[in-house]
Amino acid sequence: MRYCKLLVPALVALLAGAWAPALGQSDRGAITGTVKDPKGGVVPDAKVTATNLESSEVRQAKTTGEGTYILPELKAAPYRLRVEATGFKTATIDKIQVGVQITRHADVTLELGSIDESVTVSSDAPVLQTDSPVQQLNVTERQVRELPLVVSAESGGRSPLAFIFLDSSVTPNGATSNGTNATNFRINGSQGLGQDILIDGAGTRRGENGTFFSEVAPGPNAFQEFTINSSNYSAEFGNSSGGVINFTIKSGGNDFHGEGYLFLINEALNANIALNRLTGLPRPRDRQWDFGFAVGGPVILPGLGKHPFYDGRNKTFFFFNYGGYRTNQSQAVDISVPTERMRKGDFGELLTDPYVTSFFGAPVPIFDPRQPAGQRQAFPNNVVPPDAIDPAGQKFVNLFPLPNETGPRGSTVFHNYRAASTAVARTNYYVTKITHILSNKQTVNSSRKMFGIKRSDLTTSACSTTTASHRRCSTTSISGGIARTCRTSISVEVRDERPRSVCRQAQPRTSVSR
Repeated sequence: MRYCKLLVPALVALLAGAWAPALGQSDRGAITGTVKDPKGGVVPDAKVTATNLESSEVRQAKTTGEGTYILPELKAAPYRLRVEATGFKTATIDKIQVGVQITRHADVTLELGSIDESVTVSSDAPVLQTDSPVQQLNVTERQVRELPLVVSAESGGRSPLAFIFLDSSVTPNGATSNGTNATNFRINGSQGLGQDILIDGAGTRRGENGTFFSEVAPGPNAFQEFTINSSNYSAEFGNSSGGVINFTIKSGGNDFHGEGYLFLINEALNANIALNRLTGLPRPRDRQWDFGFAVGGPVILPGLGKHPFYDGRNKTFFFFNYGGYRTNQSQAVDISVPTERMRKGDFGELLTDPYVTSFFGAPVPIFDPRQPAGQRQAFPNNVVPPDAIDPAGQKFVNLFPLPNETGPRGSTVFHNYRAASTAVARTNYYVTKITHILSNKQTVNSSRKMFGIKRSDLTTSACSTTTASHRRCSTTSISGGIARTCRTSISVEVRDERPRSVCRQAQPRTSVSR
């Protein structure tokens, strides 16, 4: 207990002296319940042990005089629960899944017998959570992995944040939002962008512009699960006006696991869009690659002999994820620009063009605007004399490009120019997480997230201008925490986060061609 008294002030002092610290909230869960005898009486002083099935981390507690127990600050993972008491058989619950910020209730009824005898019992999770008033929805790794997730679901690549709409209290914000656009949403009708989104208990909101998650978070393969807290959440989450969404990054275990993935979109595999089919335009370029790999396991440093220099099984674990997202998209639009004859004041094409005469039902004459209204006469052959052409208007018309195609029905004046734009983006992110178990009561973890995006846009407009813009952003976030269980129902967790974001926007370069 003395160690706990010294631990808290030391960590607070350390973080208080750090540069721009960002104190986070907990992403841990808990297991609680009551131990009873066969007649329904409570069993005090029973030993309750929870073992992490992935890392073999052990947490212990004893029941109180009322027979209740609590195992706080458990990271999201499956656990095996073991209950021992003198005069009773040892009871075991093979698997209890603890989620992010989820408190699992597991009541155990012991059978009379020797403590050396064991029996496996079942403890089904209740439909209603009665141990906490918070309204929440837990989205598991299986749901994230198996439910369909559209590439470009948020702003680029795949985003697990799109799964927030599994909660009926979450709605899109704005008329242009849809069910897979999680860039702006409301929880229980709250203010848009007022939610707090956490990764391993650390905030994701950028101080530069208030944006979050989409510019700092990795893809779904880096996350284990997340929980949406829509109301009645703990007072420790004080930076939200409408809800808290808490993600947790995967951690390594005693076994090595890895995966590789590739999601591909290519216009060669798609049908043309309806508007392009009606106007005769080809399929727009739409090429997207979402790829990466992940690996996790114990930290093992090889040695010179048969035995490793360091064997981190049951103690030290790592997880690494790399993800890349590439886009190459283009769009073509048919528009109308002045012809070579029109630039010289000759609009005679409006008298004979097949599309114009069919659309208006007759040739289109050009009248002399210098004459009084109601008495204006058409220019002969639709040719404007040089003295009626304004010099400023002449220069403006010459900024438009010359036609580069023939319009519908062989028209030379309608939809006679095809404008195009191209957007290319490259996104890379790297996630590293190290977890070390100091003891059965103390765990240290550290994670580093690097997210970088480079985007280039090339647009050719109807005014014969070509504009090129380039934007490069990089975000690095280093977070760490230490969790310490001081008593059966008291735990201390301190976290620190150091985010750094840099964006460079090159001035658009514009060229004009005639």
